[in-house]
Order: sequence, then structure tokens, then C-alpha cells
Amino acid sequence: MDFLVELGGKIRYRRQQLNISQQELAEAVGYTSKGMISNIEAGRVNIPMDKLVMIAHCLAVKPSYLLSDEQAPDMKLYEKISDLSDEEQKQVLAYISIIRRANTWQQQNGTVNDGDSESQRTV
Repeated sequence: MDFLVELGGKIRYRRQQLNISQQELAEAVGYTSKGMISNIEAGRVNIPMDKLVMIAHCLAVKPSYLLSDEQAPDMKLYEKISDLSDEEQKQVLAYISIIRRANTWQQQNGTVNDGDSESQRTV
């Protein structure tokens, strides 16, 4: 995969995780419109180092994470859904968030669902 495309994918993935719009990120790093963030995320433009540092700060990650080969566990999923429209990607990520919250709730409340809604039991 092309470095700029991978970098842009990491930025987009993390921005969506944090529920930050392209416009909000653009303004936070000093761009006048979301178009530059869109181009960065698509891997169409190179990012000056000062902007990369600012983007990393806004996304609460280290610049080295954005520049490394390290992938977030969900990056593989993002790669699979990258052909979907922005709205479809948001829906998929929202569903994943709901599932994760449900799993966390079950773990915190000591319930397990084995697939049969009547067979929930306390652990």
C-alpha cells in the first residue's frame, strides 16, 4: 500500500473514532476548508511535518504512530470498508461501537448471552 494512502487512512480512521468532522480537524490545524483533510485522508497530498504533528495532537496519538507501520487492530476492518461511501462507513463504525458498548456492559454486569435470549445467565 502507498505510504500516503496508509497515512491518510490512519488519520481518517482515528478522526472517525473520535467523531471529529473533517471541517473540525481542518480548522484545528489551520486549514481553511475540509478539502485539504479530504485530500490528506485520500493520500493525494503530502503533509508538512508541522501539520502532521498538529493532526496527531488533535487525534490524541503520537506522530510516530501515524508514520509507523503499526496498525490499530481495527485498521484491517477500515481497509475492508474503505470502498463504502462516507455515510456507509459511519454506519458500519456506529454498529461496531454499539456492539462494543453492549459487550462492555455485559462484562461489567456479569451477563453472558449464548445466542438464546432466554438463556442469559449470571457469570
